[in-house]
Amino acid sequence: MDPGVGRGRQFKRDDGRWSAHLADVSQFCEDQGHFPRSTYSADASERPLGQWLAQQRRELTACSLTTRRLEQLDRTLPGWASTIRGAKKPMSWPAPHPPSDPHGAS
Repeated sequence: MDPGVGRGRQFKRDDGRWSAHLADVSQFCEDQGHFPRSTYSADASERPLGQWLAQQRRELTACSLTTRRLEQLDRTLPGWASTIRGAKKPMSWPAPHPPSDPHGAS
């Protein structure tokens, strides 16, 4: 069997599962008016959603979250990453422009 075939199928299955988790978290936010918590004080139905969201934040901080997933999270859950301090930009983001010379030199 071609090794790439299995990986592609695995990725698609994982991508579908990831999208389902995103939909569940989005529904929770709509119903409850806040992001799910991952702490022990959260109830048994909220905690797994909070843990999934916390994992997405860890992946963003580690630059391992794909650009596509980042865009989906930003679009579906505005402000989801607002609690991350010092989050790094994914490698696919464009580099910032160098500062302009205030004296007009090129």
